[in-house]
Amino acid sequence: MKKLINKSSATIIPPILFNGSFITDFKEKCNVFNDYFKNQCTLVATSSVLPPLNITTDLRLNRVSFTEKDIVLHIRKLNVNRLMGMTTSQQEY
Repeated sequence: MKKLINKSSATIIPPILFNGSFITDFKEKCNVFNDYFKNQCTLVATSSVLPPLNITTDLRLNRVSFTEKDIVLHIRKLNVNRLMGMTTSQQEY
């Protein structure tokens, strides 16, 4: 996140030990972490269904349009020293 926001230098992730081998390639590390977290959840087959959607307003958002540049601009505005989802007072013990 800090690298994307350009507020610090690149983080160096040390080699990781996976299946008895050290992995040093960044892409391979990402794939190992992705596979690990992907396998932490499984879908549960169930016969339950969602209830029908009852629209209770005439106001609707029909189209949302944004670019990669828009997203990067918003990410760069983030405070990397603040925990997401917590107010400033919650972060101060």
